[in-house]
Amino acid sequence: MDWRPNRLDFYYDNKLYKTISQAPQQPMGIIVGTYTDAGSGVHNDVWPKTWHLDYIRVWKDNKGYR
Repeated sequence: MDWRPNRLDFYYDNKLYKTISQAPQQPMGIIVGTYTDAGSGVHNDVWPKTWHLDYIRVWKDNKGYR
């Protein structure tokens, strides 16, 4: 994710996946986890849930955003 003052750009495998034209104006954190329906709308009662994360990349432009 690239978080800029006026938008959020989400990437998957280094490809832009989605842009939201607004961004929080306060400090935030990253929460990484799984959830029951995984966004599909189809309930899944299989437990335990597992998935693998290779890496999370966080960066800031050296010049800042202000």
